[in-house]
Parts: sequence; structure tokens; C-alpha cells
Amino acid sequence: MEKLTYCRFCNEKHIVSETFDKHGTVVGMFCNREKALITAFTVEWNGEDISGPISRFVDFNTDKAILRNIKGDKLRGLAKKLAYQFIQSTYAKDRKINYAFAVHVTLDELFKLREQVYHMPREVFE
Repeated sequence: MEKLTYCRFCNEKHIVSETFDKHGTVVGMFCNREKALITAFTVEWNGEDISGPISRFVDFNTDKAILRNIKGDKLRGLAKKLAYQFIQSTYAKDRKINYAFAVHVTLDELFKLREQVYHMPREVFE
């Protein structure tokens, strides 16, 4: 179903689509112009919390020293790259996780990881 909602990517109200998991549960709202999830209502896909597996994947595959200084627009690009790699895994393929949903959750995990890394002393990375 489509709804008229404010889109943070387009900075205006326009019609966006609901995104459903394989069980038919609405998991978020999708901007058809930007091809991105505007908001996710949950981190569960098919009733299973995927934030843990994505968090471990992001933690293992991210250079923390670079993450400390990366800007917001580059962080979104990194989230897209990591989410694409994640959905290629057998874990994600078995669950048929949506790419846009994976990008949204990956971006949240990158923000959390960057916050943790930002508060670490610089000596840790040298």
C-alpha cells in the first residue's frame, strides 16, 4: 500500500511504499525516488532479529580507524557496500533479506560503531 509521507531523502511529502517481509509484516516505508528505506518499524525480518548478525558482520568488516573520521555521506555509501556483501551471505540468502532493509539496519549499526570508536583514545589506532 502507498501512503503520502514526508521523505527525509527528498525533503518533501510524496507517496512512498510499504516494505513487507516474507510473512507479510510491514517492516518500513520505502522511497521509490531514492530507492531507499525511509524508516524501519522493526529490526526483525520474518520474525527474526537481524541486528545481531549485521552488527557482527559490520564489526568484523569495518576498519575502525577510518570509521572514526568518515563523514555522513560516505557512511551511507559504506553501509550500501556492507549491506550488499551481507545479503550475499548464506545467512541472508536463506532468509531472503531485502537489500534496502539491510542497508537501513547496517547504517544504524555503523552509526553505533562510529560512536563507540569516537570515544576510544587515539593511541588504540596507532
